Amino acid sequence: MALLRWKETSVKACHGTGCFLGISVFALTIFFASPVRAESGKLELGVSPHYAYLLLDNRHEPDGWGVGLQLRYGLSDTFGLVVAGLWTMHSIEGAADKVGGDFHVMTADFGLVYTLDLVRFLPRIEAGVGALHRRFADAYSTDLGVRLGLSVDYQISPRWMVGLSISYHGFVTDLANIPMFVEMGPRITWTWSRQASAPSPG
Repeated sequence: MALLRWKETSVKACHGTGCFLGISVFALTIFFASPVRAESGKLELGVSPHYAYLLLDNRHEPDGWGVGLQLRYGLSDTFGLVVAGLWTMHSIEGAADKVGGDFHVMTADFGLVYTLDLVRFLPRIEAGVGALHRRFADAYSTDLGVRLGLSVDYQISPRWMVGLSISYHGFVTDLANIPMFVEMGPRITWTWSRQASAPSPG
């Protein structure tokens, strides 16, 4: 089904606010990078509402909304593991030559995150591999997908952070045509660490 086959030719890598957010976060990472002081063993659980758009064979770019979850675990002062999941729904208008309906995208991936420390600001670069599932009416397809993510979080307390994130999704078998799917949004994150939980001396 045409709606389940995403474009095989090169597509533009940025789209409106997605381009601006991605470039801004990347600029922070490059120009203000410093050694991170986060401890290993730190857990972070984030939830985020998402705006998303996808690129189809017919060059249509239906946008939609959804929600994402992220779980990160610090392996060292710089690197960590990340598990991320996302669901979005996109409304496609019907026409004489195509069927309308809701297009669902679900992703689940596992990968690495590289975190920098700018006092209270934490820019991150993430890369993961996992399942990329699409469903439209009775048709569905699941493939091995890849995700490249940029984000920045702000530590508002020892337990909580707020931030922004953007991720570009594609197929492992077609890395030259990333993105096929783009999602972005604000994020709130709860954190736990041994240092924060340890009782104060005395």
